[in-house]
Amino acid sequence: AKPKCLVNLLPSILREPGWYYVAQGMYSTTTECVSCRTQLQQLINFRTGNPTGHYKLDLENRAELAVAEMLKLLDKWEVLMDKKLDRPDISAVANRSHARNVHYQGKPVQNKLLAFADWKLPTHDKLELDYCSSFGPPNFAKALAWPAFDQLLGVAHNPLCDPAVKV
Repeated sequence: AKPKCLVNLLPSILREPGWYYVAQGMYSTTTECVSCRTQLQQLINFRTGNPTGHYKLDLENRAELAVAEMLKLLDKWEVLMDKKLDRPDISAVANRSHARNVHYQGKPVQNKLLAFADWKLPTHDKLELDYCSSFGPPNFAKALAWPAFDQLLGVAHNPLCDPAVKV
């Protein structure tokens, strides 16, 4: 019962590393920890600072529903920021949404009149979408030099490399 409780409550906890650490320290066994982390994987991996990616979400899973809710909120915010900053509409269906290829129960959701952010999110079945944020890295970020990137790839793909080192 405790793993189910953690999976349902963790999405409601503030997304601060300390809070997550404390909450995830409540597992009694390794099996319980692995089971919960598997169900929480989408939420754990989600980054509001870089939400661009492909999502396959099971809306009956509270953690994955929380990811869908955050994507809707981010989409609404990005639409408003694009209007405020007078950015061109780069959406797939001319509705300013940053969500693309949105499918619920295998059927398309979006059209010109209904953006992803305005769609009423159900709490069951499967949701699949691509999200493309218009916000890139911060201005102070520096690109990795090609030689360093090549070296990094070489280390990661080296078959002699210990699997734990491969990330």
